[in-house]
Amino acid sequence: MNTYEQFIEELRHMKGSALREAMNRSENQAFMVKGVRGLLDSAYSQAALQATFMELVVEDSSEANLEDYPTLGDPQMPQQVNEGQPFPVLSPGSPDNVKVTNFKYGGILEISTEVEEDDQSPAKQIRKQGAALGRKHVEFKDKVFYSILTGNAAIYDTQNFFSLNHPGYNGGAQRANNDNIYTNVTMSANALATVLGTIAKWEGADPDQDLDTLAERIVCPVTLQATAFGLTRADLLPFGAGAGPLGPAASLGGGIPNFMKGKLKVTASPRLDKSSITDWYVKTNFPGLLYLKRKGLQLFQELPSAGKSFEQGLLRYRTEERFGRKVISWRWGVLIS
Repeated sequence: MNTYEQFIEELRHMKGSALREAMNRSENQAFMVKGVRGLLDSAYSQAALQATFMELVVEDSSEANLEDYPTLGDPQMPQQVNEGQPFPVLSPGSPDNVKVTNFKYGGILEISTEVEEDDQSPAKQIRKQGAALGRKHVEFKDKVFYSILTGNAAIYDTQNFFSLNHPGYNGGAQRANNDNIYTNVTMSANALATVLGTIAKWEGADPDQDLDTLAERIVCPVTLQATAFGLTRADLLPFGAGAGPLGPAASLGGGIPNFMKGKLKVTASPRLDKSSITDWYVKTNFPGLLYLKRKGLQLFQELPSAGKSFEQGLLRYRTEERFGRKVISWRWGVLIS
């Protein structure tokens, strides 16, 4: 075991004056540079395993402050050409465009050397505040992306994210088939089957554009997690309590083979429970909620011999990252409430 490793091991058991004495040892600077930075990276990775926002988004990288996400409807279908007639010019499809801006996020954590030295909290929690910075970045993104679902604000087509009759493209006319909200129902096999039918009718930028969009997962509060797993893993589906695609109203007993078994994943998050324990979502495979990475998480520690660390005895840590987030298509999924 080298000198640095010995210092780390001793630090775990030090108290009071012994800890204050350790802060004057040369190995302490190595600990603050190597140890805390390592803890930040480790905490970020561990928190990433617990966050679920990555299951909601499509990820892309960025080289600029502002990115355009243009989409183009399908070209017009071929037309009959009679003998001797010129070939007709086909329409390239209706254009669409969504702009996504990257923003910077971060902050500085300051801890005085006196507070750090005299920390008497269990397991020296103050010393662990640096490690918490990385975790808070992941928690922030988890909260931000779930708030886009629960906030249901207006998006690029001027309608709410989840609403009836979305236009096929920005500025186009509303269309009766483009619904991504289903209200006044509870989570059930009939409700899920109805939503799958709704998704199947969605139109692209042009009515003739076939999307073939598929449901990918149920996104729900933890309160509905057991029901969601039942709908996606059970061998038999119970008949619905209300009339729907899978059965008449008030059917009793029995069941039908679960055609949805193994085809849909489940994501449950307590962030949804805080908004509503009855609202849930069906996410599709269509890229609709964008996580645009401009610059990944960066971690910095001010040297003890510079800045406020030198002038005021403050240990300072700074984090920084840049990313954008935006709804680039309402076809992300359906809200059921």
